This record gives sequence, C-alpha cells and structure tokens, in this order.
Amino acid sequence: MAPSGTMRVVVYNQPGDASVLMVEERPIPKRGDGEVLVKQYGTSVNPVDYKMRSSNKEHLPKVPGGDISGIIEEVGSGSKFKKGDGVIGLAPWFWMSFKEGTYAEYVSAKEEWLAYCPKSLPLHEAGQVPLVSLTCWQAMSDWNIRPGSRVLVHAGSSGVGTWVLQTAKLRGAHVVSTAGPKNQEFLKELGADETINYHEHDFADVYKDKPFDYIFDSVGGENTVKGYTKLINKSGAYTEIANTGTDQNRVKEYTEMGKEGKGAKYKFMIVEPNGKWMQEIADLIEQGKLKCIKDRTYDLFTQVREAHEFQETGRARGKVILEIVKE
Repeated sequence: MAPSGTMRVVVYNQPGDASVLMVEERPIPKRGDGEVLVKQYGTSVNPVDYKMRSSNKEHLPKVPGGDISGIIEEVGSGSKFKKGDGVIGLAPWFWMSFKEGTYAEYVSAKEEWLAYCPKSLPLHEAGQVPLVSLTCWQAMSDWNIRPGSRVLVHAGSSGVGTWVLQTAKLRGAHVVSTAGPKNQEFLKELGADETINYHEHDFADVYKDKPFDYIFDSVGGENTVKGYTKLINKSGAYTEIANTGTDQNRVKEYTEMGKEGKGAKYKFMIVEPNGKWMQEIADLIEQGKLKCIKDRTYDLFTQVREAHEFQETGRARGKVILEIVKE
C-alpha cells in the first residue's frame, strides 16, 4: 500500500537569492499510470537549480531539482521494478516549465526514467549522478571517438565536466581540459592529458594550431565563439549546454553552418531523462570504470540555502549532494 499523508518539500514562491528557499508540507504524490512512487534518499544541486531560482518567474511556486535517488515504495502491474528496489534517474522537472521537482521526500516518476542504483553507491549519495552523467551521455551520443581523438572539455572540474573527461578517456581520447589554478592536478588525476589554467592562458591561443575533433562546452559565451570558429575540425562535433542568457541567434547560425557543411556539427542541448543510458552509466560505476566526484554534502531540509550559496560560488569540485535519508 502506498504511503499516505504529507511530505516535506523545498520550494520557492518568487525568484531571488537562496533565502527564498523554504520548507513546506505537501501531500505525498499519487502514482500515475506507468509511474512508480519513490521515497527519496538523496538529490543534488545543479547550476540550473540556482539559475532557475534566481530568474524564473513562471510556474510558481516551484520545487527545484531533477535528480532522483531512492527506494521504490509502490509500482503498478507489469513493472520491471518491485517495492524496495534502489533506483536512480532524472526527471525533467528541473526546468522552468514544471512546478514539480525532486527536492522532496517522495516523487512519482515514469519507469522509463529510472535505472537500478549501483550497489557500490549509497542511495543518499547517488543523487549526484543522474543529471550530470546523462548530460555527458547525451552530449557525446553522436561523437565517434576513436583512440587518439582530440577532445576539449571546458570546466573539467565541474559536476558534468568530471563525467565528460572520464568518459572521453574511457573511450580512448586525448583529453585537454580547462580549469582554474587549484584544479590543475585534480584534472590530471581524473585522466586529463593536458590542462589549461584559464586564469593565465587563453585556450584559443594555446591550441590555435592544434584543433580538436570534439569540444564539450558548458560555459558558453565567448568560449563558444572561439571554440567553434577557430578550434574545431569541420569533421568533428561541438556540443554546447543550454545556459540562461545563451545567444539564440548564434545557436541558429552555428546549427545551420554545421548542417550546410560550413563548419563542424553543432548541438545545443538540454538534458532529457533516459533510463537506458542511466543503466549503462550505473553499470560502469559498479564496474569501477567511472568515478563519482563528491565535493560535499548538505541536509536538504536544514541546509539547502547553504548548499545553493556554495554552488553559486563556482568553486565546487564535482557535485554538491543534498541528503534526505542516510542509509
């Protein structure tokens, strides 16, 4: 029988700084057709969470978050899952067009969003995985990396950057990554072949005569202009992650250039749920081929404001976890 009653959620009623985040009681959601009810053990802070919180004026009040990690409480007939299974996955609710979110004690999620959680990863920490790892998988889905392919990863020490760097190395690429001075050695420990301290060097000048086959760009702005127009082979692919304030005219221009063969293939993306890819990632974690990089952990209901404030400093190395139930 599904639990009844209320649950705690984190919500904001208006855009603003981290002080607008509040804890409220809401009814536990009812499971819809094709959905399972998950008791959340953990989730995480992603940059999109604080960017939406600071600027989103639509679909309020809004519960942030997209990462799911917990125990299944209720399933429908014919489900591949059963009550008590540990699962992880991504819900699309992190974006501004949804009022729901995963900063909550329970979520009702579509089965096709979910995968079995790696047994080696505690559920209260596994909420760090879905959004960033699936961003990596989607970004690289049409990259034909071969041994020796040259890959540039911007912000390699970020939550998603750590995944792209590791995955590119796993597939045999020669990886170059940008980061600040304190993360140069960290990038090398993750497997980067070369690193760039962007405080001291302009990557476009350093590699103007050594172009890349693939570029992953979660920074945008002038980085994208330099990378796409100067540093990418026409036979390669450039992936840019959606950011608030992205120049949509430039996105259209580069997309058309790629389609017309005037430049490399260009993809501008917002990550989407994908349970099949999520299971592939979970299996690689279980096999020890990919590592989860945790910066620090906060309690969702007592420390969420501090968690957002820290994420906004840009100093996080890997992920900031929001713990709900500790195993």
